[in-house]
Amino acid sequence: MNSKTYRTQQYLRPRQRYVITRCNVYVDTAGNNSPLQCLRCVFMRRLPQGLEENIHHVHERLYSTGTINVQRKSRRRMKAWQIHQYGGNEELVLSTEARVPEIKKPKEILVEIHAASVNPIDVVMRGGYGRTIINQMRTWLGGGPGSEFPLTLGRDFSGVVTQTGHGVTRFKPGDEVWGALAAQRQGTHSQFCVTSEDEISKKPTSLSHIEAASIPYVATTSWAALVTCGEMSEQKARDKRVMIHGGAGGIGTFAIQLMKAWGAEVVTTVASDAVPLVKHLGADHVIDYRTQDVMEELKGIGKLDLVLDPVGGEETERTLARLRPYHHYVTLVMPLLPDADKHGLIPGLARSALNLNYNLAKGITNGLASYRWAFFMPNGNALKKVAILVDAGKTI
Repeated sequence: MNSKTYRTQQYLRPRQRYVITRCNVYVDTAGNNSPLQCLRCVFMRRLPQGLEENIHHVHERLYSTGTINVQRKSRRRMKAWQIHQYGGNEELVLSTEARVPEIKKPKEILVEIHAASVNPIDVVMRGGYGRTIINQMRTWLGGGPGSEFPLTLGRDFSGVVTQTGHGVTRFKPGDEVWGALAAQRQGTHSQFCVTSEDEISKKPTSLSHIEAASIPYVATTSWAALVTCGEMSEQKARDKRVMIHGGAGGIGTFAIQLMKAWGAEVVTTVASDAVPLVKHLGADHVIDYRTQDVMEELKGIGKLDLVLDPVGGEETERTLARLRPYHHYVTLVMPLLPDADKHGLIPGLARSALNLNYNLAKGITNGLASYRWAFFMPNGNALKKVAILVDAGKTI
């Protein structure tokens, strides 16, 4: 019999098992060659009192999600841009025989990708950036060690749900969704990807797939910096003064819009040619770092409640001194990944810890400011809130 066997010790007596075939769910009540009987007919008589409803739910869920045919569907092939070793653009190969990824966990979702973007992180990952820690994450979260190659790059996507795991409750086939994949997953420069229910949300109805695919990575990275590390929220941000370095970049343009949508006063630094752009996005104070002294301009603006630094460098860190006491300087430039790549996992972690402690001490000496690192994290809940702002015309 061409079937897949699931052993569920929490429901079965010793030597009992149930088998999922193409059409029905059965149980072999003796664990040998006795006739197979329907799961519902046999289990309801043998389960401890109170578990019948759970088994009934599993029985129905197995039919409703289509997981019985996952093994057959996984044999399909797709197109994907892949690399077989780290390097430059010459390593990119368009494969027409890449395997459509499988759903392996109850909360996972298979998405047909309609559009994907290219971010700077995709370019540096092509060259091996972060491979030491990311491969360790693949080992911890992906079921065991193994080569990452062939590796599909890409984090952002917008597409349509085609299949769901039996634990998914918020999405169904046909839903239009958007998201940004975790670094340990195979990427989105392909026709299909597997993601998690917690990593995605319904895409904004006002955007096309192409437009939507340009937002999730910068949105979730900005959210991690401003909300998770910076402790801002729609309620807390009102009337706060937030400085955003590099306001014309991907992170900067989104961060400006998010803070303005939440009622903050926004200060930003840009080059001369980007001044009109950030003013159009709503920035209240625009400092041209090529023609103006940033620190002198900040003296006239006043103390800051939060600084977001996606750029790095000594010049931007000088703004630590302009923070109110016990407020946060959040940087997206952290040495953890390159340190691990250069020195190895444990020595790299140790060097990064020393670097962080040094910067924490520097923040304390600059008016008791808090120095924090932020990094991209998939966040479906954040994307859901961003989609509401997009459809309301508060971000673009």
